[in-house]
Order: sequence, then structure tokens, then C-alpha cells
Amino acid sequence: MFKNVTRLLVVLFCLTVSCFVFNIDTEKVSASSFERGVYNGKPYKLYVPSSYDEYVETPLIVMLHGCTQNPDDFAAGTEMNAIAEREGFFVLYPEQPMSANIRHCWNWFETNHQARGIGEPAIIAGMVHKVKNEYSVDEERVYVGGLSAGGAMSVIMGATYPDLFTAIGVVAGLEYKAATNLVEATSAMLNGGPDPTIQGERAFQAMGAYARVVPVIVFHGADDWTVRPINGEQVVKQWIETNNLVYDGEDYISDTPAETIEHEVPNKRNYTQHKYQNTKSQTIIESYIIHGMGHAWPGGSNQGSHTDPLGPNASEIMWNFFKTKTKSGLEDDEEDEKPTTTANPPGGEYVNSVTVELIADREGTTYYTTDGTEPTRDSQVYTEPIFIEESTELKFFTIDQNGNEEDVKTELYTIKREDEEDEKPNTVANPPGGEYVNSVTVELITDRDGTTYYTTDGTEPTKDSQVYTEPIFIEETTELKFFTVDQDGNEEEGKTEIYTIVTEDDEDEEEETDTINIVIESEQSGFVGRLLADGMSTNGLKVGDKGMFNTDTYRTILSFDTSEIGERTVQSVKLVLFTKSITGTIQNISVDSKIGHFGSNPNLERHDFSASATYHSVASNANIPTTNRERFEFEIPVNAINPDGLTQFRLQAKTTAGFYSNLLEIYKHENEDYIPQLEITLNE
Repeated sequence: MFKNVTRLLVVLFCLTVSCFVFNIDTEKVSASSFERGVYNGKPYKLYVPSSYDEYVETPLIVMLHGCTQNPDDFAAGTEMNAIAEREGFFVLYPEQPMSANIRHCWNWFETNHQARGIGEPAIIAGMVHKVKNEYSVDEERVYVGGLSAGGAMSVIMGATYPDLFTAIGVVAGLEYKAATNLVEATSAMLNGGPDPTIQGERAFQAMGAYARVVPVIVFHGADDWTVRPINGEQVVKQWIETNNLVYDGEDYISDTPAETIEHEVPNKRNYTQHKYQNTKSQTIIESYIIHGMGHAWPGGSNQGSHTDPLGPNASEIMWNFFKTKTKSGLEDDEEDEKPTTTANPPGGEYVNSVTVELIADREGTTYYTTDGTEPTRDSQVYTEPIFIEESTELKFFTIDQNGNEEDVKTELYTIKREDEEDEKPNTVANPPGGEYVNSVTVELITDRDGTTYYTTDGTEPTKDSQVYTEPIFIEETTELKFFTVDQDGNEEEGKTEIYTIVTEDDEDEEEETDTINIVIESEQSGFVGRLLADGMSTNGLKVGDKGMFNTDTYRTILSFDTSEIGERTVQSVKLVLFTKSITGTIQNISVDSKIGHFGSNPNLERHDFSASATYHSVASNANIPTTNRERFEFEIPVNAINPDGLTQFRLQAKTTAGFYSNLLEIYKHENEDYIPQLEITLNE
């Protein structure tokens, strides 16, 4: 009997304090980038990416290891440092010494380590503050994740320091205060903890005055016999309750998944993904159940302990979830809008090959496929232009930093060889489309014998359409569409010419016009538009990048009071700018327009440089001046101008990432001859 009791106690101790049996094979990171530090007697390691710039605010992830692990082991197994190097963020690995727990476990099950300002939560928070004091950390983007005991402690950190951590990641962890002693811990790991609704209330109480919505991502093996899967379910339910209480108990997040996706992965583990969304259709909580996996970090490397390389890559998925979350992001209604991604150039027929850029209207992650399958978050991440040299169906979508997911888009690229291209006929209209008085007679001229088909009602012509035999007489505005099929059956792509017919009376009655010039408003200009991590500056008006393999670092917003237009009809609008200096190469500048002001209030803020526009890419110019004080302009659509008040334009440059900067600075008010202005032609 005594022997049996002793054996039971040993089992309880192992389940709560040891949790794992690891074979340590540590992958070291160079000392120059993986630094050791100490805070209040507890050691830690900090990974600093090679791209770190002290003048750029950089995100931070805190990674809490499991029992018997250490920072080196955990870093090697999760491979989070490799992602940090690629994406440019810090990784902080607090270390639990043997003096605090004989098996190096975080003491998540003890009351002295479950509240703000005491115990291990205070130590971990203190480490974060130390790093923030020593480095430029983006306070909007500080995250915490962990495995098993570390996962349970990440839940505690989210509840006790919601002002510090933007979002949390939980791998094989437990709900908040799942246990308050060793015996309760063992029971919770095997059978689940207390009612997650009650624990959700306790987590909300722990938040105190710092209460805010905390996004959560959860991973759990369906065959985890150390920390049973019920615990992963309870973590989700607990955080749904906690986040709802932040909104005065309202059903801010539904306890029914908005989306459930079954992922079948050849030669790897299948898994189920659940998305829980708020009332704004933002994904706040995600959970991943990995079928056939035990107690492990999914998708990790065998270079570290307790990983399952067959599972989905939890590190990649966790970072993609984290980087869509900012503390203020959930408070901005404009961020509810889905991102928009465009392919440049669009689908069509190209000779030999084509290089395609995927351009999103805001920061986020773009996924794509080239084999015709539907892309998912497991698909290839867009990082550089896509080279296509055979006919390809390109599918893509973007998830922005607030978790808003775009619908999948498709572009079809047909690749023809030069010898094939020569086989197609070529038909031209003489005269070409344009404005004509009273009438016009049009000839369709082809470069070889064949049959030309056409329509005059705007519909697409086919081989059943009217055959061209004689010049076409046009006496009213007409959309002429046509194509030719030669004697060998080679078919031309359809062409369109638009003929606008005006009468002589119309010509005589043309309204007199007036041109007005409107210059930028001094109180709303002079900011350098940077992405969120870079902040703002008043040093000048710049577009381009700062080098160090960045692109689109600088954007500019120009504000104009266009109320002078009033009820008059706008014929044309030109945005006129003058070069002050240029460094490197600017390939193109595009313009977004906003009726009113970018962002949520009239004050120019950092967020405005990536906020939604009324009209995206209303104009562009690839003929960028290379000498100072040279004029360049943009043709602005008349509907992009606010006749009753404020109109804002946001300038964005396309550059190629490199070590050196590619930067264009334009004049503002420093020289009255070169002030940015609108040239507006009005009907009197």
C-alpha cells in the first residue's frame, strides 16, 4: 500500500513539474545576435535580428519554454529565430532556473505566480521592460507564447499584463488559474480545469484597470496524453468569456466558430482550424487541433526537444496571427475593411514570360498559388515578384495586420512564344477612336487576308457577329469592337475603339472654362509618411525607402482645401509637384485620394499612412524627374476631388529593395515657386 502511494506521488510530480522527457540537441545562435542577460536574478536570452535599426520600432515576441527546456533548446526546436531574422522582430526567451523549479517548469499552478506585480509574471514583465529600455521596441506589437507550462504561463501573462502584451499564443497549455496547487494541477492536466466561464471572469478581474481585448491563438495535439485536449478547448472558452466581459458582458465574440477549416496535408498531420470572430468580423481567437499529435510544438525542428515536425508550422502560423494584431487596431473601424490586392501586370497574354507583382493596399501577408489550387495560410508567402514563363493560373489573397482576410482573387497568364506571337493577325481602325463632329467613316485594316468581325453596340464580337466588308459610317457615339481570323485560323485578340460624336451646335456651345490653382494647407502638410513601425517626421515630404532592403518606408499625405470649387463643374484636375532631391531610383509613384481626411480624426496620425482611401491608385507617374526643381504631375479623376471641403492625397513610391535608399523629396512651403498644388479646370 505504501509503495503504491509513493508511486502515485511520483507520477503526480512528473505530470506537473516535469511534463516532458527531452533529448537536448541545442542549435546555437551566434553571440552577436543571440545575447544573454539577467533580470532580478533570472537569466534570459534575446535574439536581435541583423536588420535591427535603433531608429525603427521593432516588434517583440516573448517565448516561454516548457519543463526541462532552456532558451537555446526552445529556440532550436521552434525555429522562431529564423522567422525573426526574416521578418525583423526580437525574440525574448526567459529562463526558469532549477532554483525556482527542479525541472525548470514555470510555476503556473501556484497562487504566488498568478497575479500582477508578484512572482514569475512580474519577473517576465520586468524582463520585457528592460528590453524596451535598451532597444527600440514597438509597444503596439509585444506578444507572448509558450509550450505546456510555458503556454499556461502565457495565459497568465495575458490576464495579468494586458497593457503590456498585445496577443498571446498557447501551445498545449491550460486556462487561467486551472489549478492553485500540485494536486489540482495534475487533475487539470488529465481532466481539464474548472468551468472556463468562471475562469474567464477571474481572468477579467485579474486585468483590473488594464482590461482590454486580448487576441489568442491556441494549438493542441488531439493525442496529447500529458495535457489533455480538453484544456485547449477550455483556453478558447475562457478567453471568449474574458474578452466578452471587456465589452460589458455582451456577445462581442461568439462561442460558435465563424469558420471551421479542415486541412488535409499529404505526408504530414491533418489538422482542424477554428476562427472565432467579433461583431466586426475580425478574427480574435484561433484554435488548431492537430490530429495524431501528442504533447509537442507543432512543425518544429528535431534540433530541439519536444517538437513534431509533421505538424503544421506553429511558429509561422503564430507569427502571422501576431503580426496582424496591434493594441489600437481593434479600435479603428476603418480597419474592418478587407484588404485589396492587385496583380501588376494583370492577367492576359504575354510573350515568352512575365514578372508579376502582388500589391496590397495595406500591410499584411499575401499568400498565393500558381497551380490553380485555392490558396490558404499554408500556401506560399509572397515576398518578391513572381516570374512566370508558362501559362499559369495565379490565385492570391492578403490578411492584413488586424486579421481582415481578403477574398481569393485569380489572374490567368497565357504565355506565348515569339514565333507563336507572329502568327496572329493585327487589325487597326482608321481613323482611331476619339471625338468627331457630326459623323465619321471608319475603315478596319488588317495586315493579312482573313475575316474581320465587329459589333457597334458594345457587346463582345464573335465569329457570329457582323463581317466587315466596307467602311463603317458612324453618326452617333459608338463603341466599336472587332477582331480578325486569318486564313490559317489564327485569331486576333478583340480590340475596342470608342467614337464620340458631337454636333456642330455642341461645338459652338462649349462652355467657357476657368483654371484655379489650390496650394497645400500649411497646417496639414509637412509630414513624412512612414509605415507603422517607423512613426512620422516633419523634416520634409518624402516617398520611397530608407534602404537596408526595405521598400515603401516613406509615404506623404498632402491636404488641400477644395471648397473653392463649389457647385461649378470640374473638367480636369492635375496634381503638380516639384522635385527637391532624389537618391537612388524611383520606378513609379501612385496616388490614393481621400474625400475628407485619412484615418479616424482630422489630426494627421501615424496610422493615416496605411489607412483606407476613398479611391485607391487614382493616378500614377513613372516619369519621375531626376533633377532638382523639375515639375511632374498626375492626372486626377474629377470624382476624386471634394468640392465642399478637404481633399487629401497620399503618395507612395515603388522601389526595388536594396542596401542603399531610394528616396524622392518634394518641395512643400519652403519656396513659393515650387509649392505642391492642384491645377483645376472648371466650367464657368
